[in-house]
Amino acid sequence: MGPAAPPRAALATGCQSAEAMTAIHQLLPVFSPGDAIGQAAHRMRSAFREAGFASEIFAEEIHQQLLKEARPAGDLGGRVGARDVVVYHLSIGARRRRSSPASAADG
Repeated sequence: MGPAAPPRAALATGCQSAEAMTAIHQLLPVFSPGDAIGQAAHRMRSAFREAGFASEIFAEEIHQQLLKEARPAGDLGGRVGARDVVVYHLSIGARRRRSSPASAADG
């Protein structure tokens, strides 16, 4: 059995090498029902998968109704390969993370 075919999006751009991106994951501070960012992430995941990419949603906080739709943010590190992309969705309403450059500057 030979190597897996590149995703359709890679073929459309002429990228057929082993260096092609294979996954597009998303990271959100909060994933909750009815939230615009969460809904956009869900639609984007569907589009990425339809294009042939592996795609998961990871969130720091996941509403109980969406536990089957997302993974904890802490699981992201073990799922990302060297050629994968992670899209971070910034949310104004999210608690500011201590590891952010802005919070480090605040002391």
